[in-house]
Amino acid sequence: MNKKTWVAIGDSFTYIDEHLDETNYRIQEGYVTKTQKLLPFDTDVIHVAINGGKTIHFVGMDFPKGDFYSILLGINDWNSCGNPPLGKVEDFKDEDSRTTIGCLGWMVRKIRSVAPTAPIFIASPVEHGWFIYQFDYRNNTQDTGKPNSIGTYCRDYGNLYRHLEDPSNGIYYVNTHDEAGFTPENAVKFLRRQENGKTVDVPFEVFSKEIFDPNRYRAYPYPKEAEDMTYDGLHPSEKGGEALAKVFAKRIKEVIR
Repeated sequence: MNKKTWVAIGDSFTYIDEHLDETNYRIQEGYVTKTQKLLPFDTDVIHVAINGGKTIHFVGMDFPKGDFYSILLGINDWNSCGNPPLGKVEDFKDEDSRTTIGCLGWMVRKIRSVAPTAPIFIASPVEHGWFIYQFDYRNNTQDTGKPNSIGTYCRDYGNLYRHLEDPSNGIYYVNTHDEAGFTPENAVKFLRRQENGKTVDVPFEVFSKEIFDPNRYRAYPYPKEAEDMTYDGLHPSEKGGEALAKVFAKRIKEVIR
């Protein structure tokens, strides 16, 4: 099979594949690279990724020509308290850029302008724990076990994305939410901090109920040994990246033979 061009569209999950320094080199390769190794054909990857990107940030963008496309977006929409809100299936057809679903519809139309028949894989955002940015502890967000301020759960994105699948038009859903195995509880094994002069490893069920105070920590609260599915509460560790890659590769192989 000839080499194919994969256009990988996404947020920081996709961005770090080419910017391992952003992870403080906590991982050796991102999920895109891991997926490439699992495919039965060679690929050249074009990354179209925005660190911290929401779906609205891709509206107005011209996409390069590729043999197949993937879109992994939505978690920053959720973390931004539903700005834009998730929307409904009808927004996809209407390309209503006031909603996440509408933005996805707009993106698909732009892809179709350069690649009329290329498969487009739309993946669901995965659950995460309490995110703490390694380079600035003030940059942190709550875990997905709770709804955002407008009452939307992370799982709601996947539940709606699955209805966008339309094989007759080359659109395929990748159920990364359910199949990759990310949960708030397994994002990290513990949070480490100093209490009364002692080092204490605090489990998720305790620290998730607290208000995170960045001024309380001199050292990063998630050391290497705290990693589980993520290295910082949000972004995939080597283990998490492998789980994502298996789900992506399985779906891509089902469609591209």
